Amino acid sequence: MYFSKIAELDKLLPSYRGALWSHLMHYCECCTAPKMPEFILYTLHTEFRRLPWKEMHPDQMLMEEFLKIERGSPKSCFLFLGYVLCEINWVGVLSDAWNPNPHPQTHNMIVCLLYMMVLLAKEEQLIGKEELPFINLLGQTSSIPWQLVGISSYQSIISYCNSYYPPSVILAKDAAAELIVKLLKISAGFGASSDSHIHLGRDCEEQMSYCNFVSTDKELSSAKEEAKLFLWWHKAMQLSLIQMEQDDTILIESVVRTLLSIQGRRSQLAEERLSSEIFRAFWLGRRSPLSPRFRVVARSLFAVFLVQIPAESQVCLKAGSEPKLLQKAQQALNALESMASNKQYMDYQEQLSQASQFIKHPEHCLRDGNNLLALLINTLYPEVRYLDSIRWQH
Repeated sequence: MYFSKIAELDKLLPSYRGALWSHLMHYCECCTAPKMPEFILYTLHTEFRRLPWKEMHPDQMLMEEFLKIERGSPKSCFLFLGYVLCEINWVGVLSDAWNPNPHPQTHNMIVCLLYMMVLLAKEEQLIGKEELPFINLLGQTSSIPWQLVGISSYQSIISYCNSYYPPSVILAKDAAAELIVKLLKISAGFGASSDSHIHLGRDCEEQMSYCNFVSTDKELSSAKEEAKLFLWWHKAMQLSLIQMEQDDTILIESVVRTLLSIQGRRSQLAEERLSSEIFRAFWLGRRSPLSPRFRVVARSLFAVFLVQIPAESQVCLKAGSEPKLLQKAQQALNALESMASNKQYMDYQEQLSQASQFIKHPEHCLRDGNNLLALLINTLYPEVRYLDSIRWQH
C-alpha cells in the first residue's frame, strides 16, 4: 500500500523532482549503510522495483549518491540503484543536450551517465540477460551526444577501465563487452557507430588516434604490463602503412607526425631513468620500473624509425640502397650498439646484434618495422601468449 501511494504521489507532483526522487534519495541516505541486514534490503528492493522508475527525473545530486554507494555500500544496494537508473528514459532527461548551448548541468549529467555505464557494465547480474534494462540502455547509447564529455573526464573514465576491466574485454564477443567498447569509442569521438561503413582512410585515422592516445597516455608502473604496449605499437604501424598506401601527401604528413609522437614516448620509455629532460642530462631521476629486455625492444624500434623517417617530409617506404644515416639516426644506432657493453644487457647480446644488422640492411624499409618487433619478441618474450597475434603475422 505504501509503495503504491508513493507512485500516485509522484503523479500529483509533476513539477520539481517528484516523490520518486525524494523517496530514492531517502533510500540512499538511510538504507545503504555497510552493515544494513541483507534480508531487510531484499524486502525493500523487491517492493521498490514495482515503482514506475521510468517516470523519475534524476539529477546530479542523485548520481553522486550512486557513485558513493558504489564505493562503500552493500553490493545489493549498488545493483538495485543501477537497475533503477537503467529504467530511466535518458534521452528525455538529456533533451537539453541538443540545444545550441546546453546548460553546464547537462554536460555533468552526460559525464555521470558515462561513469554509470562503465561501472555497471562489469556486473554479471545486470548484463547476464538481454532483456535486462542495462542491455537495452547500452543499445541506445549512440543517440547520446557524447561529444559533451570533456577530455579530463574521459581520461578519468579510461583510467578506471584500465584498472578494473581485463584487457580481454576488447576482444570479447558477448553483447555487453562489445557494446561497452563501442560506447567508449563513440564517447571519444570515433564515429557515430562502430558498425557504420566509414571511408577506409577516415577509419584508420580514428583508430590511429586511439592508438596514439593509449601509447602516449598510459603509465606503465611495472614490468608486468610493459608487453601490452607492443600491441599498440604494432597496431599503430599497421594503420600507418594502410594510410600511406593512399598516396595522399597531406595524410602522409599527418601520419608521420603521429608516428613521431609515439616515437617521443618510446624514447622516454627506453631510458634507464624516468624524469624530465634536465634531470636526465645529469643522470638523475627515478630508476625505470621497466625491464632491460623492454628497453632493448624500445631502443631498437626507436632507431629503426629514425633511420626510415629521417624527417617529417622523408619516409622510406621502398627498399633500396644502404640507408644514409642522418645525425640523429646514427646517434640512436650507436646508443643501441653500445648497450652490448653494458653489463645489465649481457643476456641480450644476440638480440642487440640482430637488431643492429636488421636496421642497417639495405633491403629493409619502414614497412619492415613490425618485422623487427616480431623478431625481437620471439626470443625476448616467448612466455607472453597475447603477443602471438604479432608473431603469427610476420
